[in-house]
Amino acid sequence: MHDWEFVELVRESFVVDRTLRALFDRFQRGAPCFEEVALLVGDSEDSILFRLKERCHALFRRDPAGRSEMHREVLFDLTVGSLFHEAMKLRENLYQQEVYVPQVEALLDEHGTEDLAFLREFQKIQEAGAGRTLDAMRETEVLLGQTRKQLRALLKVHADNGLLIRNLIDDQDDVEETFGCELTELLAELHESAAEGYRVAAHSCLESAFFESALRCLDVALEAGDSDENGGAQLKRLRCYAEGMGYFTAGKYDRSIDSLERWIEANPAPDEGRYLVFAELALSRMGKLVDSEIDAGLIERADTLVEVIRGYDTPQIEA
Repeated sequence: MHDWEFVELVRESFVVDRTLRALFDRFQRGAPCFEEVALLVGDSEDSILFRLKERCHALFRRDPAGRSEMHREVLFDLTVGSLFHEAMKLRENLYQQEVYVPQVEALLDEHGTEDLAFLREFQKIQEAGAGRTLDAMRETEVLLGQTRKQLRALLKVHADNGLLIRNLIDDQDDVEETFGCELTELLAELHESAAEGYRVAAHSCLESAFFESALRCLDVALEAGDSDENGGAQLKRLRCYAEGMGYFTAGKYDRSIDSLERWIEANPAPDEGRYLVFAELALSRMGKLVDSEIDAGLIERADTLVEVIRGYDTPQIEA
């Protein structure tokens, strides 16, 4: 399973949660709900709950032999499936209440006594359906709560997915509305601290060359951590790399070298080997990006830094 596939599943889960909460609110206010629930649940890709169910099946049932090792995934898959089927029952009950009942009431006014007995009986059946609709709504709400609980547990299993953590930060409003807690609380639950969660997200941003986003994550992580023992030194070092590469992409080459020099002076950790390769590739282009006569000193500094980087044991990066 690719990281992005799981991220899309989580995003769909947030959409389902938000849509169902809005549906429950409409029902409580006595507003018509069938059109909304028809968009939520059905048997095609137009239905967001159908898409979530099918995504779960595709991700968590593609390798039956490995299902014994996917306890949380299997539980989430089963819960989403139960939510889907209960929502389908809710859809049918709402259709009866919002389409059939008004028609029966109109016919009672329009038809003569010969049809009255039949229509009265039909009316009783439909009135009993109102109770079934309420029960289905309550059961759907309970299952949504269970789905939310299983999703939260599932996130912990996938907490090392940097792309996931990055998207949780980007989708802060959905996270907080769905789980009823602050984003920092959830990150601390998934990692040893909220600062660690932001550090994981920052690494994902750096891998994707989203340097501004990485800087924001690192700044929040530094603010959340209060000492070098909590990783402050590492975060500051990573910040120098993110800042340096960000300046490079913006064409601010002197500032870029300043920051990258500070990063190298802070002695990059082994897990920053890929960043050494990326920095070397960028700095090696300096002679082609600036005027060789006017910016000779800048090129010399870049070349010197490239030689220092080449002294590290860096990984091979596939083209």
